[in-house]
Amino acid sequence: MPLRLTLYLDPDSAAGEDPASAARQAPAGVGRASPGRTFLCALAEAAGVDEASLLATPRPFTLSPLLASGGDGRDAAPEAAAARGAAEGAEDAACAPAARFRLGVSWLADPALPRLLHWCQGLSRASLSLEVRGGRFLVRGAAVSSSPVDPWTRLTTYARLFAEASDSGRSLTLKFCSPTLLERAGAPYPLPDPTTLFTGYLESWNAFSGIPLCPRLPGALAECLRIIHYRIRALPLPGGQSEPTPGFRGSASFRLEGRHAESTIKGLNVLADFSLYCGTGVGTDQGMGMTRRIFFPASRASTSRAGEEL
Repeated sequence: MPLRLTLYLDPDSAAGEDPASAARQAPAGVGRASPGRTFLCALAEAAGVDEASLLATPRPFTLSPLLASGGDGRDAAPEAAAARGAAEGAEDAACAPAARFRLGVSWLADPALPRLLHWCQGLSRASLSLEVRGGRFLVRGAAVSSSPVDPWTRLTTYARLFAEASDSGRSLTLKFCSPTLLERAGAPYPLPDPTTLFTGYLESWNAFSGIPLCPRLPGALAECLRIIHYRIRALPLPGGQSEPTPGFRGSASFRLEGRHAESTIKGLNVLADFSLYCGTGVGTDQGMGMTRRIFFPASRASTSRAGEEL
């Protein structure tokens, strides 16, 4: 049962946290070399797993950047500009606590989900002080229910994702909402290569869903999936490397060419829908690779042309 939830945070004044400094720490890293290990410990405890399992490949969770929010629910402060695309079109749910920051978390492993949901419910009764990217924050609450006003908060099942996926739609569009970087042949690759993208989604699906997809799907992804339009821009990845590798953010459209069985086409659409939960590329536990599928009205889709702005 994949889940995307939103945590609501405030700087922990008892820890002397400077809100401006916290906003500059936009990526919410909790990986092996990250200073935000305290959050990783809390997530492991909440899910009833050990930290080593959270660092396995593929990761059973993803994190968004740390999103700074103003009173109207939109991202505020210049330091949060890099994260603004991740929250585009999203508003805080009506039941959300008045908090200055948001952190998106996705969870992919079914067995630990009930414990994680119970932990989220407890946050509304007692705030939790955590270290996130070197800053101390109080977690005020969590949103876990699907909401039409928030494209990032979702709770579903793998069976439902599979059942509701189209078995006829050959074209799709993905939006990469935080800096994204792929890895191809062991080297960084800062472009939305179709085969690399969907092979990564398939690896996560196979690791956590328990539902096999069409055995012909990997071959179709490698030989017949084409990128037909993209609108992306390069931008530096978070982390402050001396020679930073550029990532990308934006949108890309793909099409499966040739003749394929309905089960193969369905598998492609399952993976496109699943990208919301598993993220894209490397660093998905560091705020990178936030992804969601975009659907266009039929009237617009019928008149769109390659090269047209998405």
